[in-house]
Amino acid sequence: MMLADAHLHLFRNGFPGLYGESLLRPDIEVYENLRRAHGIAAGLVVGYEGEGIDPANNAYICALAAERPWMHTVAYADVHSAPSADVVTAILESGHAGVALYVTDPAKGAAAAAYPTSAWNALHQGRALVSLNTVQECLALITPAIENFSGCTFLISHMGLPGSYRQPLAMADAEARLAPLLRLAALPNVMVKISAPYAISDPAFSYPLVAAKPFLDLILNRFGAERYLWGSDFSPALDHVSFAQTISYPWLERLGDVDRALVMGGIFCGCWPAPRNSRADYRPITPPITWTSAAAVSVSSAPNSMPQVLHMHRGSNLAAAGMQLDRRPRDIVMLEGDGVAINPVKPRDCPLLSMPVMRLAS
Repeated sequence: MMLADAHLHLFRNGFPGLYGESLLRPDIEVYENLRRAHGIAAGLVVGYEGEGIDPANNAYICALAAERPWMHTVAYADVHSAPSADVVTAILESGHAGVALYVTDPAKGAAAAAYPTSAWNALHQGRALVSLNTVQECLALITPAIENFSGCTFLISHMGLPGSYRQPLAMADAEARLAPLLRLAALPNVMVKISAPYAISDPAFSYPLVAAKPFLDLILNRFGAERYLWGSDFSPALDHVSFAQTISYPWLERLGDVDRALVMGGIFCGCWPAPRNSRADYRPITPPITWTSAAAVSVSSAPNSMPQVLHMHRGSNLAAAGMQLDRRPRDIVMLEGDGVAINPVKPRDCPLLSMPVMRLAS
C-alpha cells in the first residue's frame, strides 16, 4: 500500500521534545531512512518557528524540498504577525504549498480571525494549503475564513486537538467535544489529519491510544475516508510512540481496502500533478479533466503531457483524445460523488481534493 505522510516536521538541529535536545539529529537523514523502510511516497512538512526551536525553519524546509521531489512544505506563519498579501504571495512563490497556523489559545484564535482579507485573498487565489493546529475552542473563530475562502484547502491537524483522556469518551460526549470540527464536514475544502493521536491519550505512550478512537470514528463518519489523511507527526511523536506505531492503529482495521488506501496516502498523493524536481511550471491540461458519475472521463491535451493523476468515479471509463498514451495505469481507486472539474498547472494550484485518484506510472 502506498503511504503518504500529511504531517511531519523537520528541524535543522532536531526537535528538543521531552529531553531538552533531539536524540535523532539530523532529522532529515532519520526520516529519509524511515521513509524508505516504510514505503512513504510523499510527505507534507509543516513549518514551525516558535519557541526558538528553529527560527529559520521555513527557509530550511524549503531548501530541503528543492532537492527532494517527494517533499512538499507549508510555511510557518505567526498568527500574531498578520502577513500582508505580498508576504503571502512571496511564501507561495518561494515554493511552499501554503501556510501553517498554530491557533492553540483564545488570543491566537482572535489574532487569526483578524487576519486581513487581503492575506486570505492571496491564499485563496494561490489555491494554498492551510495547515491548522487548532483547539476546538478556537476553531469556531476561524470558521468564517474557512467558509469565505474556498480556494484554500484547510487541513485540520491532530483530529482537531479535542483534549487528552485516560479512557475513551462515550460517543455522545465525544461528539459534543468535537462539534466545531464536525460542523465543517459540509465544507468540501476541509480535510482532517489523523495525526498525533498520542496527544488525545493520557498517558501519551498508552498505545494503541484507544482514547482517540471515538474521535476518529466520528470524523470518518462525517468527513469520509476521502477527506481523512494519515500523518506521522515526526519527530515529536517519537517522544511517545515508535514510528511504526504512528502508522499502525488497530482501530483503522475496520476500514475496507479502498478506504484504508485513501486515508494512508491515496488522496494525498493525488494532489500533486508531477514531481517537483526543478520547480518548473507544469503544462496545463486543456480542457480541464472532467467527470460525472457512471460517465466517460475525457482528457484532451498535447502529446506526452498526460497528467500523473486522474480523479474518477466508480463505474467511470477513461477515454483520451488528441494525445499519445504511452503509459499504463498503475493504481486505480474509485469512489462515488459529485462531478467536478480541475485544471492543475503547478503543485500549489492543485491542492488536496476530496476525490479518489488514479496514478499513472512515469
